[in-house]
Amino acid sequence: MTASANPVVIAVDGSDRAAHVADEGFRYAAALGRPVVLVRAVGLPPELPPDAIALSPDALLDRLVRAAEDGLARLAAGRPCVYVARVGTAVDVVLGEVEATHAAVLVIGSHGYRPLERMLGTTASRLVDRAHISVLVVR
Repeated sequence: MTASANPVVIAVDGSDRAAHVADEGFRYAAALGRPVVLVRAVGLPPELPPDAIALSPDALLDRLVRAAEDGLARLAAGRPCVYVARVGTAVDVVLGEVEATHAAVLVIGSHGYRPLERMLGTTASRLVDRAHISVLVVR
């Protein structure tokens, strides 16, 4: 992407709030006249489908990435964007995409603090702390 096309990176997870975060990010990008990169980190879900146990590790990761890409395509809902699903921790995947695309702004969701998150910090707080660009936190 060229400097004039620096995108808005919208980072989502698999939660019910992902659609709201994506919608707000797309509205923000449209207001700025910027392209969108929709990104999601892929990790092992706490409950794997029963048939996943029979898959090889590579096949399992491929299946999880494809499922994440399908979810991103649904969130895009026909709106023009690039979507990226990568295996890794959310912070590393999102910041890697911010760097790779020379993003103008990062849009993320916030789920609020639970007691453990107050001690360890949320993904959102880590992204705000480590990103070198402006971060819009959607509530």
